[in-house]
Amino acid sequence: MTTTGFYRTPYPVVVIRVFLNGPLITDSGIVPDGVLIARGDRIEWAGRRGDRGQPADAEVIDAAGRYIAPGFIDMHIHGGAGSDFMDATPADVEQVFRYHAAGGTTSLCPTTATAPLDEILAALDAITQYRSSGMRHGRALGAHIEGPYLTQSKRGCHLPQHVRNPEEREWKQLLERGPVASMTLAPELPGAAPLIEELHHRGAIASAGHSEALFHEMQDAADRGVRHVTHLYCAMTDALNNRWRGTPNPRSAGMVEAVYLDDRLSSELITDGKHLSREMLVLALRNKGYEKLAIVTDAMRGAGMPDGDYAFGPRHGMVAHVRHREARIPDGTALASSVFPMNEMVKTFRDLTGCPLWQAVRMASLTPAEILGKSREIGSLAAGKYADVILFDDAVNVSGVYVGGEDSVKGRGGVVACEAAVETRIGSHAHSGPFRKRMRFIPALLLAAVALAAAPPRRIVSTAPSITETLFALGAGDRVAGVTEYCRFPPEAARLPKIGGYLQPNIERVLALRPDLVVIPETPLHSRDRYALVKLRTLEVRFDSIADIHNAIRDLGAALAIPERAAALHASIRRQLDEVRRRAAGARPVKVMFVVGRNPGSLEGLITAGKASYLTEVMAIAGGVNAFADAVFSFAKVPQEEVLARNPEVIIDIGDNAHTSPLNAAQKREIVNLWQRLHTVPAVRNRRVHPVSSDIYIVPGPRVVELARELARILHPELFR
Repeated sequence: MTTTGFYRTPYPVVVIRVFLNGPLITDSGIVPDGVLIARGDRIEWAGRRGDRGQPADAEVIDAAGRYIAPGFIDMHIHGGAGSDFMDATPADVEQVFRYHAAGGTTSLCPTTATAPLDEILAALDAITQYRSSGMRHGRALGAHIEGPYLTQSKRGCHLPQHVRNPEEREWKQLLERGPVASMTLAPELPGAAPLIEELHHRGAIASAGHSEALFHEMQDAADRGVRHVTHLYCAMTDALNNRWRGTPNPRSAGMVEAVYLDDRLSSELITDGKHLSREMLVLALRNKGYEKLAIVTDAMRGAGMPDGDYAFGPRHGMVAHVRHREARIPDGTALASSVFPMNEMVKTFRDLTGCPLWQAVRMASLTPAEILGKSREIGSLAAGKYADVILFDDAVNVSGVYVGGEDSVKGRGGVVACEAAVETRIGSHAHSGPFRKRMRFIPALLLAAVALAAAPPRRIVSTAPSITETLFALGAGDRVAGVTEYCRFPPEAARLPKIGGYLQPNIERVLALRPDLVVIPETPLHSRDRYALVKLRTLEVRFDSIADIHNAIRDLGAALAIPERAAALHASIRRQLDEVRRRAAGARPVKVMFVVGRNPGSLEGLITAGKASYLTEVMAIAGGVNAFADAVFSFAKVPQEEVLARNPEVIIDIGDNAHTSPLNAAQKREIVNLWQRLHTVPAVRNRRVHPVSSDIYIVPGPRVVELARELARILHPELFR
């Protein structure tokens, strides 16, 4: 039954969508002027425009010259945006799916890591829970269990104390808890043979990996049912490493050679340009072909995150040092998964190998679907398959993601999906969480009545700077018992007891403060579950927009039983913003690019504020217009070529300078000089590049008035002195 308005229709409403005005990427080439018709969640027809009429009642999705392509399928992926499937909570599982959906991944195999049995089982349970919840951010195709049945010498970043040989009593629990799509194991281990046979019997993929297997052992494993090899070249044997080992020859084939010589075996490549050089990728493509090689991300929780240290797999897992988009184990001798989304993997592979775009896309869609035995349902834009469709440009910047015909990131398109990356890049002060929708239909008076029914909180823990600043602005600073390490304003807040970082507060420290209320941001990076487990009362607020700031002030005022103060603060902010808007209204709007992230010391990895960012709202108040207003994500990654095309008149660059002390003159000159390579851009040519470092730019809250005035002075110095 489908609900429309207040009435119920007796039959389900089937939505027809037509994707047009873009090249259609098929599994064998590109149709220049393609059309795809989706009826409900399935593809009805795909082909050249004009070969079939367009349904009159269809919803039209204009690709506007972008490619119309099948959604990517990632068969080896651990995490992203600070979360890992081994965290085993619904919020963390959904966070990973949301982040990778933004990179065009519409189906994936959630991948576990080596750990105690109960932790792997908990991860499988969380994955199953996601599968039963509608899977609106992408399809979970079944788990990929990587470890614990690995060879110690090839374990990589998996915890050595939990690497072990297969035992039937244990692996039967894993397979029965499932569903399991694939399992990576070392086939030469004692006890591996019956597990391989059981996987093959169940229709799951037995994949050889993290192994010292020789060629003849791989042949035996393939005879028993091994059909895939995990991350080709990585954590495996080859002829150069098998000198005199187990054979009479000084050079003997290993797993790499088995992949090339045995047609029964498929494999996968991590194509981030970090794991494998160009010639290794070309060698694999020429020897195995795009129909037997899948592109995978093997992404860990550091994907989409700033440089830092992140645990691989479980939160007690081996620490990986992420620097310049490369994750390494602590001694620096090996990589620890990747930190790239799938769209960048596809682009990098195409650029390094010179293969046609459609082949690279196939390696990230139909090829993994065929390996997984799912090609009848997903993997290409063929009639009858699920309408898992993505839109992207020549640089594989994803701007539309549809799962079963439904927009999986509604209102969050953009030049490139970079939401979670920037959310956590600047999240230590702000919390831009547009992933979750909140129904704000409870009147403020009702909320106040509920708050007054219990004693107003007297000891509050704030878990984000925006929350802390709002509490102090409400005159409730004396009730704040603890804050995060990043809560630095007002100065008295910085002197309060610390509960740890923004993403991972120390629950023991929180409990030690004996709070009667914990205020948390409403984002996927935070879960009230962790506080519910220890019986702590929580309040969720969000700061994604100016309206959200006002709502947060209202909600906090009601919860603290100080609604009059909240109303006064709300009125004051509105009045002052209106004054800035009035003064700027007479000036010509200035085209602005707001850079919120980039690689240190360069213009690589530029990330700009998009349409959904509250910064765009404040720009408009201050008399500006966002040069990237069509990027409807809050934040979007943009190539330098796009900056040249957009010609911003002013560039505000917080870059990699967030949360630092004020920039001195030399530091500002250094940043301005970086932009000289784009000297034709009006902002650069006219010396209107403004390096900034104040946290008012990245902490949405009561200081939004200060930000509006600062932007107005930058954009219209003739009006604002």
